Amino acid sequence: MAKQPGSSNTHFCKPTDIAVASDGSFFVSDGYCNSRILKFSPQGQLLYQWGAFGRGPGQFRIPHSLKLDERTMRLYVADRENGRVEIFDPNDGSFKEAWSSTVRRAFALDFPTPTQGSEDYLFIVDGPSLGGRPKPVKVYVLDMNLHGNVVEQFGNLEQPHDLVVTHQGREVFVAEITLDTVLKYVKV
Repeated sequence: MAKQPGSSNTHFCKPTDIAVASDGSFFVSDGYCNSRILKFSPQGQLLYQWGAFGRGPGQFRIPHSLKLDERTMRLYVADRENGRVEIFDPNDGSFKEAWSSTVRRAFALDFPTPTQGSEDYLFIVDGPSLGGRPKPVKVYVLDMNLHGNVVEQFGNLEQPHDLVVTHQGREVFVAEITLDTVLKYVKV
């Protein structure tokens, strides 16, 4: 039935993001209820899915953001409540690795479009703690060639929810829920 949430092959339950490949196929993170990633053909036919609720490799606690790197054939997933980035092969959904030492709550990730001779950096926005002692919330820049080592951090955020990095990585836009605004950071 239309507009009814579920966990079957024909229903989502609060999906969180979409990543589109150059061939028109696309990935959906079905995050809030189902903790899974689904891949569809350009025509919208389900090709396969993976993931389950949990803390292990290939499991999620709210997959919240997706970014596809077709150059290296990797799909990056911000696994929000596990506070990590999980990386998969987009051809079959197989788990590659996880980066988990950077953030408490991985809300969103993005990287600039790679160009000849460019550095490979992943930008990830952290979220606020759900309890305990609050820490500053920042944007982290991770070196994708060094398995997610932090090379830079910036911002003083309250409750960011999403971010976008411009083509050359010189500008970063962060959606800040508490302030009902979009913040712009410019690299000088």
